Amino acid sequence: MEALDHALRQPPDLIITDWMMPLMGGGELCRQIRAHPALAHIPILVHTAMPPSSPGPAQWDDCLIKPVPAALLLATVKRWCPP
Repeated sequence: MEALDHALRQPPDLIITDWMMPLMGGGELCRQIRAHPALAHIPILVHTAMPPSSPGPAQWDDCLIKPVPAALLLATVKRWCPP
């Protein structure tokens, strides 16, 4: 919930989230981001130990399953946030 509040105040270039979180899971966070006009265009990278599953089309743009080598994580971020 805190991530959504921060993103609304200052939209980032990329949102990286886990799938399993205590107050709002990654699936719900992705749905709320996609439903909000000011945030819907922002790419979402799910970085998680548990492969996400969700009914219907994926609400995220990319997914990396932990453990992820640092080089792969950085290359993925670079792909979604070109200079």
